[in-house]
Amino acid sequence: MSALPRSREPQVCDAVLPAFAYRTVTFGWFVAGAIERRFIVSADHLPSLS
Repeated sequence: MSALPRSREPQVCDAVLPAFAYRTVTFGWFVAGAIERRFIVSADHLPSLS
């Protein structure tokens, strides 16, 4: 019975780590896109203010 949990743990890790990495990359890309949009908007407003 001790062999079942040992065989399940690597499967859980292999399933959780890629999903966690995918969520982290997706969230990071979304945040980077939002920051880039704010930077572009601010850059577009700078010439009009000056």
